[in-house]
Amino acid sequence: MATKNGKSAPAGTFTLNTQQQGYEDGPDHVHVEINARPQGGMAIIAAGVDGRYSFDFTTSSSGIELTKAFIEGMREPVDELPGWVDAVREEVERQLGVA
Repeated sequence: MATKNGKSAPAGTFTLNTQQQGYEDGPDHVHVEINARPQGGMAIIAAGVDGRYSFDFTTSSSGIELTKAFIEGMREPVDELPGWVDAVREEVERQLGVA
């Protein structure tokens, strides 16, 4: 859902209970905003007391690949994101229809 100038546009929002997705150490409520552009986008995650996370991603027919990660606004390696972010990634794929 890119705009004519190639900038990202909001693609949707959702909430998720990561504990119900099998991540016992994850937050019970996260709010996620997806901004998409051709071949990629960004997901912004507000996880209450667990903090704020975001990741940039590219899309393909097999799903999304995380390319950049941010924890509390600071750039971090993608593998530093907590495990429960996988539940968010899976829902982003479902929302964008790329899984």
